[in-house]
Amino acid sequence: MDIGTSARERDERWRPPVHLPALWPAIQEHGSRRLALVFGNEAHGLNRDELAQCHILLHLDTWGDYSSYNLASAVAIIGHHIAAHIHQQTTASHPTPTHKQPADIALVERLGSYWLDSLERCAYFRGNRRRDIYEPHFRQLLQRLALSKEDATTLFASLAQFNYYSFGDKHLND
Repeated sequence: MDIGTSARERDERWRPPVHLPALWPAIQEHGSRRLALVFGNEAHGLNRDELAQCHILLHLDTWGDYSSYNLASAVAIIGHHIAAHIHQQTTASHPTPTHKQPADIALVERLGSYWLDSLERCAYFRGNRRRDIYEPHFRQLLQRLALSKEDATTLFASLAQFNYYSFGDKHLND
């Protein structure tokens, strides 16, 4: 579906323009899943033949003494309007999951210790990579992640499997 833009008033024989608030309903009414926005140059816009090829004639209302926007502004306004409606439909059809119970600080601390011990077991800390330097940064990272209880449990389970597969035991120090 082609959407042609025009700032000029057309005579009564021409189909009436759609204004921005009515654009999305017009797009949905047409039922097309593909859109083409057709803009003319800043000096003259689209001519009658070009507009006749379009399914919808769109007019952007302006304020003040100006009858039209420059091309970049018109593209940004219309693009934002369409993207906002697409985003709204997408989030409505894919609701955000319910919030999970956050992991308490003790659980995150235990996870950090278990992770660091696991890294120690697989000789991650050697040469210039020292645990005493790495550990504060790693613990800050875990805190910034704002893990849920379920997330922390998942990480514990995967580390336990790593330890069991690598060393023959889960090496849990609880």
